[in-house]
Amino acid sequence: MCRPTRAVAAMLAAATCVFGQSMAVPVGPYAPGATVAATLNAPPGGVFYLNGTTLYLLHPDGELVSPQFRTPGGNTWFGFTSTVATFTLPSNGPGSLGTYVLYNPNGVAAPIDVVAPSAPSPAIVSIPWGVHLGFSSSSLQSSNGLWRLLNVSAAPHVFGAGDVLNVYPTGGSAPIASVSLAGLAVPATGALDVPLPLGAMPTTTSLHYDVELQWNDPVVGAASRRHGVTWTYGADLHLPDGHVVPFGGTLRTYSNFAPNAVGTGPLGHALILSASAVPTPLGPTTPPGALQFPLAVDAFAIASVTGGLAPFLTNSPGTATPAGLVGSCGYCGPSGGLFYPPSIANGVDLVHPNLAILSGFTLEATSVAFSPAGAILGVSQVERITLG
Repeated sequence: MCRPTRAVAAMLAAATCVFGQSMAVPVGPYAPGATVAATLNAPPGGVFYLNGTTLYLLHPDGELVSPQFRTPGGNTWFGFTSTVATFTLPSNGPGSLGTYVLYNPNGVAAPIDVVAPSAPSPAIVSIPWGVHLGFSSSSLQSSNGLWRLLNVSAAPHVFGAGDVLNVYPTGGSAPIASVSLAGLAVPATGALDVPLPLGAMPTTTSLHYDVELQWNDPVVGAASRRHGVTWTYGADLHLPDGHVVPFGGTLRTYSNFAPNAVGTGPLGHALILSASAVPTPLGPTTPPGALQFPLAVDAFAIASVTGGLAPFLTNSPGTATPAGLVGSCGYCGPSGGLFYPPSIANGVDLVHPNLAILSGFTLEATSVAFSPAGAILGVSQVERITLG
């Protein structure tokens, strides 16, 4: 088992972490709301260490489907050679139709179909190391400096000469650093952790970056998956339907917020869109520290917060709903301190305008949390969204 601390991760400049555990689960199809049982197996001759028996549902794009938070007491580790864990599927909305990935954060994952399979999905799924965390999922402060690659197929996968993990400035097209994956292997239904080139991602340059996997997948062929990351914490944008707004359809989003204890009152939020990413320093912020608004303040961004994108952007701006957890939780930011109840901004949807001329158009998106007085409390990572 690989479970490096931040101190250890700092020394992993050229090392990788391979998991030998495995998951066995029938692919289905399952009915919406059904309970899925998965058998988690230790490596041959070894012991499987599990953070509880928690399973998570991911979109094949590497996005967390359900707006989950880790609860207090979720850090108890114990060992076994085999056990059965269960997950109850959503009865509607994201996770209730198509192909998904059942995931345990100790390095096992497998595909399942709900009602019917989606179009062919890649065998390799690229995810932020902390994707399962309720908040700070895309924060480099909670990633141990690692990026995780899942192999959801029943056969081991070896990356080829052209397979690479690239780091970009947010919204950029030219990588500022690359990590070759050539020759690295991922076990069947297992995971590979790859150290990120943090030296090329300084906070003095930007607080936001993009990480993109480019590889030749054994199922879908040439593929790429891009995710935003940030050096800040406390705000996360999730795309449970993936990164594409289907023509004639809707892309559902939600955001998790857990800003530090700065006051009481309802937490405001906004999903802000822009045609480009140009980091802009913000003024005095709470908690203290340099936050950045990572997008260009263009017509899309202004319309995002004034209602000008309705009915194509719903429920934003708005008020987030407390998640019902108080105090210490699985990960509470770099200080490990307490927060007011985490909050969720759900039902924030992007609706395709159904104009063929816009197919392929991309927008950058970030989610912002603010206090009743208007103080910025958190800015999420940036995600690129494409109109199908």
